[in-house]
Amino acid sequence: MKEKLNLRIISENRAFLMGVSIITILVFHYGNLLVACHEPIDWFNRAFFHFIGPGGVDVFLALSGMGLYFSFKRNSELGQFYRKRIVRLFIPYLIIAGARFTWAAILNLGSAPFWPSFLQNFFFISFFTRGNSAYWYVLHMFMCYLIFPFVFRLVESERIDRRISFFGLVIAVTAFTYWFSLANPTLFGRINIMLTRYAAFFFGCYLGKMVYDRRELKISYIVGSVLCLGSVFFLTDYHAIITRYARSIFCISLFFLCMLFYVLVLKRFKFFDWIYRVCEWFGRYTLELYLLHVSLINVFGWLGLKQTILINYCLMIATSIVLAVIIKKLEDKITAIVLK
Repeated sequence: MKEKLNLRIISENRAFLMGVSIITILVFHYGNLLVACHEPIDWFNRAFFHFIGPGGVDVFLALSGMGLYFSFKRNSELGQFYRKRIVRLFIPYLIIAGARFTWAAILNLGSAPFWPSFLQNFFFISFFTRGNSAYWYVLHMFMCYLIFPFVFRLVESERIDRRISFFGLVIAVTAFTYWFSLANPTLFGRINIMLTRYAAFFFGCYLGKMVYDRRELKISYIVGSVLCLGSVFFLTDYHAIITRYARSIFCISLFFLCMLFYVLVLKRFKFFDWIYRVCEWFGRYTLELYLLHVSLINVFGWLGLKQTILINYCLMIATSIVLAVIIKKLEDKITAIVLK
């Protein structure tokens, strides 16, 4: 008897989904540069901004939450869990951001001392004081690592319905975020890119439990995902929190449906295999590509290569890809030594 489809299909295609996520982030950042420089954007960029926007990050956070659940389920020893995760997060950050901030501090030596400039950027102080959000994702994931054991216990608890605990957690964080936006709108404007994304991570942790338990893939999940696509049409003209949630819901639903369409339909045709393999490859270098391309945007700007010119942006992405492969090999060697 053929086994019924279950939600484990998500974890089996996790690298593919993460690859698609980082690709959408790369596309979004190009459109973001056009908007920031008041350049005209074509219909594709306009549609992409309205429907997808930075939602690829939310998908990535949901997949990260799911991955953490699987990892912690296999080995819940806190010391080892934190050691592996922090090493994985901060080694590429140390290499890539460290190099960028060193260069930036040297270039600004005439106007600011080296060490204060470097330390403020490297330890995210400038994120809170000036809204320097290039590497906000690293800080955000670090915070997610810190709170994950608590979230894991909520998800695993048998004393309270998991759905109640999940929605309760999201409501509590949303209420705090909304209060914070009223209490300190200036600081909220700088860090809302991080504050408004915890819900996606919580959903990923909750999803991790369902995937790990091999919940049957029900038609209600597919219908619910289709209905959720409508959120972006009605909820993107409200408060920043609601707008972020709408794009998060839209993108998570869209990615889920696209993955199902590929696995159930397109996978039958060999012609589409290369698309899957390319996305899966990108999925192995997500953190490196993210750190490199946000760094090289500034580097190319300092070199006088205007990033709103598509050929220059493509050159920057190609450079990011080459460097990502090199740095990943260096990371693996350093990680093996540190975790030995």
